[in-house]
Amino acid sequence: MARDGRYEIALRRWPEEANTAICGTVPAWDSVLGNHRLPVGKAFPIVKARLSVGEFNGGKEVAQNDTVAVFNVSPKPGQTMLRGTFLDDQGKEICGAYYVSVRYLADGP
Repeated sequence: MARDGRYEIALRRWPEEANTAICGTVPAWDSVLGNHRLPVGKAFPIVKARLSVGEFNGGKEVAQNDTVAVFNVSPKPGQTMLRGTFLDDQGKEICGAYYVSVRYLADGP
């Protein structure tokens, strides 16, 4: 993290503009990055999101209609590894958080 303070880290499976539930599906659509059609997205039985960043390692429940899992963390400043994943009801990792946004909130813990 660039500086000391609190950060909001949002984990998503689909792009924010898709407004789709983490465990839901999306229809096939035309890619804006190329001249091809992307396939239908599959629904997964996701019930939990997990975030690891710096010394923080925590999880939170994901409701069936949740489009994002938001964490507020205070990592130490400096270069760090960030990893977001989604889990099933057995705690097994299903997939990564394909879309992550980080927003600085305030100074201090």
